[in-house]
Formats: sequence, C-alpha cells, structure tokens
Amino acid sequence: MRGGQNARPSKRNPAPGVKKTIPEIAPTGFVAAKAATPDELPESVRAMYREIIAELENRGLKYFDTRQIRAYCQQMAIAEMAAADVFENGTTVSTLSGGVKANPSVAIMRDASTQALRIAEAYGITLAARLRLGLASASSVSGLQSIRNELDAMRAARLEGANG
Repeated sequence: MRGGQNARPSKRNPAPGVKKTIPEIAPTGFVAAKAATPDELPESVRAMYREIIAELENRGLKYFDTRQIRAYCQQMAIAEMAAADVFENGTTVSTLSGGVKANPSVAIMRDASTQALRIAEAYGITLAARLRLGLASASSVSGLQSIRNELDAMRAARLEGANG
C-alpha cells in the first residue's frame, strides 16, 4: 500500500472516487418511534413503553434513546414473568432428587430489576433520578412534608394552649 490508498475496496474503505454513504438509521420524529412499539412484549409493558416515550419526548429524547427504553421495558417484562413464577411457585422449588432449592426465578427477577433500575436512573424514570437531575422539586415528592408541617403546627398549638 502506498500513499494511504486502499489495497482492496471494502464497505469501510471504498475504492478511490467512491463516496461513502451513511444509511439512514432511523426516521426523524417520534411518530415512527411510537408506531414501533415492541411487539414481543406483553401489552402492559408496551403501554409502559408508550407512556415513557411520551414523557421523555418532552425532555429531548432522541430516536436512538428508544433502544434503551426498549431494553428497560424488556427487563421489566422479564422481571414481571419471573415475579409471576415466584408468586405461583414460591421462593423455593423441589429438585428431581426430592430436595429443595431456591427458585431460579428469584435471581432472574432480581437481575432484571437491577438492569431496569440502572436504565431508569439514567433516563430519569424514577423519582430519585428526577430529583437528582433537577426534573422534579422536593415539594412535588408527596404530601408527606405538608403532613409533617400540619403535625408541627398542631403540636405548637397544643404547647401554646398548655403554656397559655
């Protein structure tokens, strides 16, 4: 090879004078992404996918991000199936030799949930992630703080009445 010329043309290194073309990987806009809801997933998880995409679309989600959302939903589907098995058969199962061992679905459920949580944290799907990313305020967490404030006010009024 001389002067940086290719010895043999290939997809990565076309022959001199041949322009490289970049194939369109994905359509633009989310109309296509919403239409491409993963068919292999249970309906409950497909609905989750559509809800997450709709929510994240407002936060600058790009088409290539939908792969991670799909992976999140796949992990959730696996966790749901494993959980159903655990609820039906328990946390232990009988072996062929008559012994008892841990139900493998427990580990599957745990692993799938862990993977789903990692993706959820990265994309702000959990409340903790939204708080960390500044996408939610602490006042929107729950009514817990308002309940605490009311209890504090009641205590202060009671103390004031007792001292007055």
